[in-house]
Amino acid sequence: MVAVCCELATLWLALKEERPRKKRRISSLSSDIWVKELLSSTGPQCHENLCVDPECFSILSNTFMRRSLLRRRRVLSIDEQLAMFLYTLAHNVTNRVTANRFNYSGETVSRYFHEVLNAVCKIYPEYIFIPENPSIPQQIQMNNRFYPYFKDCIGAIDGTHIPAHVPFSMQAMYRNRKGVLSQNCLMASGFDMKFHYVLAGWEGTASDATVLWSAMNRGDMLRIPDGKFYLVDAGYGNAPGFLTPYRGVRYHLKEFNITCPPTNAKELYNLRHSSLRTTIERVFAVLKNRFPILKLPRDYSLTTERDIVITCCVLHNHIAMYGVGDELLEKIRMAPSNAPGIDPQLRMARDEMTVPRWTRDTWTAFRDSIAEQMWADYELQVQGDQQP
Repeated sequence: MVAVCCELATLWLALKEERPRKKRRISSLSSDIWVKELLSSTGPQCHENLCVDPECFSILSNTFMRRSLLRRRRVLSIDEQLAMFLYTLAHNVTNRVTANRFNYSGETVSRYFHEVLNAVCKIYPEYIFIPENPSIPQQIQMNNRFYPYFKDCIGAIDGTHIPAHVPFSMQAMYRNRKGVLSQNCLMASGFDMKFHYVLAGWEGTASDATVLWSAMNRGDMLRIPDGKFYLVDAGYGNAPGFLTPYRGVRYHLKEFNITCPPTNAKELYNLRHSSLRTTIERVFAVLKNRFPILKLPRDYSLTTERDIVITCCVLHNHIAMYGVGDELLEKIRMAPSNAPGIDPQLRMARDEMTVPRWTRDTWTAFRDSIAEQMWADYELQVQGDQQP
């Protein structure tokens, strides 16, 4: 019996030696060493790989550690957890690619992706909020094209569609007018290009006005300070806190030039409204270029896809607050305001937000007064070659 057992043991060892070993995920540097190298670099390596500079990364990591939102594991530091998460967002890669880069299993990468995702969502109120007593934005106060007419404007609001991975049974609700599966996300930003409010997760078929109505009637509602307003496109309709352009009037910035200037108060108002409202379009451009994961659908649940959008907006504000020499943000921020606006006619088929007639009339009269004052001043200045 002993002899038989010995023979079996010998045979098992022989077979084990002959069995090809499963190839281990390898990298030129271990995960911990690679992350430390990125955080100690003085060049663009950290930003190129994780979309943040080392100081920005450290502030975020320390916040999670101090508030116990993330915990160091036996073989995985908080820095590694955060780096894996940012790497996935910055390159829109699969768990397998991230696992190969960091030398961890796909299950480990997935688990910590969701842990960091939840941690970032928890700090949303600290980064994304509407100022309680906002001062006149510098971009308005220092420009006589906008001041004093828009002195109470604190930013712009618009919706953007983010590609979504949707179960077959729900695809009809998420297929937008372009035939693409998406979630309709409402976002408000200030003229400093930081988000004030984000509502993600609505079906792609939902109108912008419907999403805005939801934002104003939910627990974390969109609250606009008294006397202040956001610029919106015509799809939302004039309402307290929201100022639209005139419909049926030139609005695209490219439609105005030296040889084709505004010819009346409504056109001048639309031109300047469009010039200011392009801020939100610029913010969208920065957000989607910084986080390519927002450009293509990924195989996540709808809840996770919603949280990814929110998380990217939080990280955008974090970078705007603490980033040093962020080229992407500075490039967009310093670009001239000549990007094409959104033609209000494109939104006419959408439902407007329902508000009492007298309220709408009050805000329409307010818009008319701005346009009339603007035009009167413009006529006095036009001989001085002032830019419209």
